[in-house]
Amino acid sequence: MLSRYLQSLVFGVEVTDPLTFGLMGAALLVVAIAACTLPALRAMRVDLVALRAD
Repeated sequence: MLSRYLQSLVFGVEVTDPLTFGLMGAALLVVAIAACTLPALRAMRVDLVALRAD
């Protein structure tokens, strides 16, 4: 049932195509890591004394 649903979502990709799903999983992982890391890096640059004064 799930395989038919997935097959209707993607055109020209078989449900058993591991390379496509592996690459998409890796791409989602990279985007998720970037979405977490970039705001954390910005927050680390803020002066803590300035935050305490607010």
